[in-house]
Amino acid sequence: LPIYDACKEDIDILWAIGEAIANPPEFSKVDAPGQLFLFSKSLYKHLRTSGSNLPSNASRKKTESIAGAAALGALLSSSQYDLLNICRAEGITSWEDVRGLMLPLWLRDDKELRKITEDVAKEMFRSTKKIMDCMIFFVMLQKKALFLNFAKTDHSVEGRKLATFLSTFDFSLERGRKAAEKNAF
Repeated sequence: LPIYDACKEDIDILWAIGEAIANPPEFSKVDAPGQLFLFSKSLYKHLRTSGSNLPSNASRKKTESIAGAAALGALLSSSQYDLLNICRAEGITSWEDVRGLMLPLWLRDDKELRKITEDVAKEMFRSTKKIMDCMIFFVMLQKKALFLNFAKTDHSVEGRKLATFLSTFDFSLERGRKAAEKNAF
């Protein structure tokens, strides 16, 4: 395949492979399935950073996550904690990072996944100051007290209404459950 006939996406992929070869991930710390994950993660990282120049949304969709085979490799890896530490060192601060690395699919430690989810929710609130943006994560984690504290600091109309509603009712009682049913969407 001559390079002059290649489209931008093909050149980006070749460039990402070259970057992964020139600056290889730390393969010595992990087993073979983990190496597949790290290689795919390095390709994904480069394609995400260069993907902003791509002309069409269809081209960008191809770099929304690591390859499925890499997620399977991470699942089968006996060095998951090393993989997780490498990912953390590069930063897992948003849902896009978690989704892109397919963390919920391959991370076998529920405590670690809960910690990552809580960190993502906190970071999301810090960056937007809107409780509604990160509400699903706190509900999933069943962290009502933390969620309520964040909701009280949200000065938007929705945030104030939510904080008032949550602090007014005890949902373990019948009165609170009825109020929740009436206010459900």
